[in-house]
Amino acid sequence: MVTAGYRGLMTRSLSPIVLLRNNLLINTIGWTILLPSMPVIYAHFGANTASIGVLVSFVAMITFACGAVQGFASDYLGRLVMLRICAVAQLIGHILTIYSLYTYSFSLFVVARCLPAVFKCCMVVSQAFLFDIESQEDPGAVSTLGSLYACSNIAFIIGPLLGGFCIARSMYLANAIGCLLSVVELGMLTLMKELPKIETEKEKKITSQDRYTSTSANQERNSNTNYTSYIRSLVDSLAQLPPRLVMLLHIKFAYQLSNCLFESMFPQYGRTQFGLSGYATGVFFSPSGALSAVTNVYLLQWALASSRRPEGYLWLYLLVTALGLYVWALWSSLNGLIVATVVVTVSSNLFQGVLQNTIMIYMKELREGNNNLDADCTTSNSDDVEEGYQVKNTLPEE
Repeated sequence: MVTAGYRGLMTRSLSPIVLLRNNLLINTIGWTILLPSMPVIYAHFGANTASIGVLVSFVAMITFACGAVQGFASDYLGRLVMLRICAVAQLIGHILTIYSLYTYSFSLFVVARCLPAVFKCCMVVSQAFLFDIESQEDPGAVSTLGSLYACSNIAFIIGPLLGGFCIARSMYLANAIGCLLSVVELGMLTLMKELPKIETEKEKKITSQDRYTSTSANQERNSNTNYTSYIRSLVDSLAQLPPRLVMLLHIKFAYQLSNCLFESMFPQYGRTQFGLSGYATGVFFSPSGALSAVTNVYLLQWALASSRRPEGYLWLYLLVTALGLYVWALWSSLNGLIVATVVVTVSSNLFQGVLQNTIMIYMKELREGNNNLDADCTTSNSDDVEEGYQVKNTLPEE
């Protein structure tokens, strides 16, 4: 009985959703642990304000531009492949950062910051992985979207606080711990398995048509057009997206861009305007992460369950976020910063959670609608093929 209970506990602890949460937690800690040390590192290289601004904006733009491609790349290469690439890129970034600090090479530090930003896809691919699990295995996985965001917020509690502790000891310690976390992340990804790909109705249609293909030339031609047909179907699916869904995706991209700029610029802003040290910056980030976790676990679930159309309140969350930022700019003091941070944290997390939930619902409805349409087309086409095949066989031979 003890063995059976232990196996049940291990099965639950090694479930795909649990591993996905832990992987996102470790990956985000490895990224946020460097935030408090950025001002000290910039001072170590003697970088001026213009260079810092260009680097921060460039990293944010790379993250913004590559984020749209990584989700589609995971459709073709696999979710786990992209997560492993993200972990390896982050590991290499930590190693290059240590070497650039040792050699005083600012150009190498720029490469070390840009490389993980190019492959920073853990949150995007984790959301896609969660959507796959919901579609194939667990119908209730959509309700775990808030807990997925909560894991990222918990990382914002642990990462900056740990980073502030590390920068008070050594500039190299945060990156050394980041290397260790990346290795642990890669080990955790080996415990996960790629979900089996469900054959869509279009693929079934192609398979049924290939059954009646007799010549090897046609078979070779069909095999050579697999990759081309995938790219063509991807472009067609993007072109056929509903305008409302396209608008929501543009809003999400703009939000991600502003979020990247805020995360990258805030440590330097706190050091310049308020004289915050690396440890003080980490301590400031930790309550913000705790508030984000509470918002995603409780307030987000309440917002999604209390209204039949929660997306109707997106404009309200965005307006409150804008007012919080306006108060921050108008009341340029540490007290104003704390008040604005509380308001912006709650409203922006509600905005992000409701927006992502709305996009997932639209994508699910779009996929189900396409599958139903493809099923009808496949049924009619297969009947035509069967009739044509029977007629061909009933013709008398000359």
